[in-house]
Amino acid sequence: MEPETRTLSAAVREHLRQLCLHEFPCGTGSWNKSRFLPQTSRAWRELIPRQEKALSPGEETVEDLLGLVRSAHSPWALVEGSSAEDLFLKELAIQNPLMLKDSFFYTYFRSLRVVDKDVSLVDKELLKFVKLEELVLSTLQHLRLLLLQGNPLALVPHYRGFTIDSLARLCVLDDITVASSEKHLFRGLSHSEDLLAPEAQILVTVGNLRGVLDSSVLDPEPGPQGPFITYNYYVTYDFVEDEEGEGSQYSGVLAEIIKPPSSLEQLGEDILEEIIEDIEESSESGLASLSELGEMEESIVSGASEPLPQSIGSAEELAKLRPLLDPRLCPSPGTVLFSTVPKPWSDVIPCNYELQHTLKDLVPLKAFLLSGTTVTVVEEKILSWPVEQPPSSDSPLAAKKGKGEKDKKEKEKDKKDKKGKDKKELPKEMHQDPPILRVLGSSPVVLEALLAGESFVSTVCNFGVIRTLEADRLTLNRDAKKNKKGKKDVKSLVSVFESDYQPEPLTVEIQIQLIQWRSTEEALRGLVI
Repeated sequence: MEPETRTLSAAVREHLRQLCLHEFPCGTGSWNKSRFLPQTSRAWRELIPRQEKALSPGEETVEDLLGLVRSAHSPWALVEGSSAEDLFLKELAIQNPLMLKDSFFYTYFRSLRVVDKDVSLVDKELLKFVKLEELVLSTLQHLRLLLLQGNPLALVPHYRGFTIDSLARLCVLDDITVASSEKHLFRGLSHSEDLLAPEAQILVTVGNLRGVLDSSVLDPEPGPQGPFITYNYYVTYDFVEDEEGEGSQYSGVLAEIIKPPSSLEQLGEDILEEIIEDIEESSESGLASLSELGEMEESIVSGASEPLPQSIGSAEELAKLRPLLDPRLCPSPGTVLFSTVPKPWSDVIPCNYELQHTLKDLVPLKAFLLSGTTVTVVEEKILSWPVEQPPSSDSPLAAKKGKGEKDKKEKEKDKKDKKGKDKKELPKEMHQDPPILRVLGSSPVVLEALLAGESFVSTVCNFGVIRTLEADRLTLNRDAKKNKKGKKDVKSLVSVFESDYQPEPLTVEIQIQLIQWRSTEEALRGLVI
């Protein structure tokens, strides 16, 4: 014979019945009839409780009725262990019993504690409690199937093991059969509840970056005064920001939180200060200088600046003079932008990036996983200029010595030219401009599968083809010269290359893994680490 099914909603109704909210000293009756009996033809339910100046014989004051509920020696006192919510409902049933309707109960409860009530089914009636935030149930020793997909608690590493060890007869958890080996591996984990922190651990791995355009071959050869241009490439992704201050934890080599360069911010402030000074001196000359300064700042960062206004009379108009950064280089609200280490160009750029995010606030993490992350490939262009060094001395002896050294250097230079060496040496001291950032590709990554029970999301983000035949031909010629191949070999390589030209698309490998412990031993080992 199967045991009788007892629903959660039935247990809640039984608990409310045991509170006797409609019986003396609560509810309405002869003990408070002067407050509720109709004085006109109005319906009983439309009445508002009122206090009569003189009570009828047999009636009790509100204070006396409340005393019967609050006194520990009263036969109408609450049983030991009752909650503060139970006491509030009893007092409300005395002060204003007409409020106690089903609609009130469904909107009042934020927390329900149903322990040792033999509940075997959490039914749909629970959904009527629209403000319910917490539900506490006693361990259901006979529970065989449990589905909690989408619950933020399922994101913690010990969720599955702790649940399996707590429910001895559980057969299916989140649509995954509980194997006997799992019960053995997780044995004793429920006894370590105090050591298990309710925090999620997510491991982000970025692999190889392919199909990047080598922009250096499109730049002209630098002169003796520069600029000397270098290119680096890196990948960014945004991740939810933990309220506990996650950003301060990641200061290692593998990850860096993207922030505007301090030199760029200072430069922008200086430019705006100069603009304001020029406007105060002369409006006409100010407008002329604004154009030059606007062009200067535009060359510092990627993005085009707004057209210059004809008149500048407010802070908002001055703010428009700042160049607009690509919004893909800025994290969305509530997230932090992480990046791989910038690396020079190669046909395949190994990012070798791995970072574990630990988050204690699970509700924002769930919302973030539902919305997903954005992966962006960025090109960093840096212009370097040689620093002019002043002469060490102006004495005639030093001048003669300097002249002799100059002649010696010119002779050495002539010798190098005769040998046919074109290699140029960079000056020892270089001044670098703030980097110019350019987004090569950006793509969203869906992470909702992590909430549906998947342990990881692995994908190759495809941003399309950004390479061109001209740039790849120049890259091929440069590499052939480095390998000291003859002109005939280079021509044959180029002809074969152009006849079968199929540029590789810009792609990057990324994996987001939700850490889940597979045994009690692994869980305890993770606590030690």
